[in-house]
Amino acid sequence: MKIKFSAKEAQYEAHQKAFDELLLQSVRNDRMIGAENVAGLEKALARYSGMDEAVVCNNQFNAFVLLLMVLGLKAGDEVITSPLASGIAVEAILFMGGRPVFVDIDEAGYTIDVTQIEDAITERTKIIIPVSLFGRCPEMETINALALQHDICVIEDAAQSFGATYQGSRSCNLSKLATTSFHPHMPLSAYGNGAALFIQDAALRAKARKLLALG
Repeated sequence: MKIKFSAKEAQYEAHQKAFDELLLQSVRNDRMIGAENVAGLEKALARYSGMDEAVVCNNQFNAFVLLLMVLGLKAGDEVITSPLASGIAVEAILFMGGRPVFVDIDEAGYTIDVTQIEDAITERTKIIIPVSLFGRCPEMETINALALQHDICVIEDAAQSFGATYQGSRSCNLSKLATTSFHPHMPLSAYGNGAALFIQDAALRAKARKLLALG
């Protein structure tokens, strides 16, 4: 017996009329990028996560690159993250000339071991990227406290935890910056790919939108 990983076919059969109407609407729309549906998605994502705004882009790699750009990551800057992840964040760090620094996982939850983070912090450390796995969020309260103590930014990698909660707050709203993915293997999946980034600071958010428009 073959069991399909994705339920896309069943979803289409259940909502065929709505899907066909949306597809035809997209084809007929003169504005192929950033149309009303994208703005509606951004509002829905922000409302669901509890953030002021969400910014949608084509994939999580570019979402990470945008966040690293608005934070001003420079060649040689260090970014602490987990080795048990998709590798997309690491690719973005290397693309920007940064240096990924791996902190091992906690054997109980498989997320980054918060007891080892401080030992990995150096004068070159600029960012911490804790990675959610299997719907489980890292110990964000401890991570945010460490980051504040050392004047380091935190980017929550919420690709695998969209919809999860941590201490009463939804994933994507557990630090001042976050990103999630709409890859077909993720909790909130798309017909193809996609991603969103969340930035609390309005000025940084505006900068991200400007960079996205230039791209």
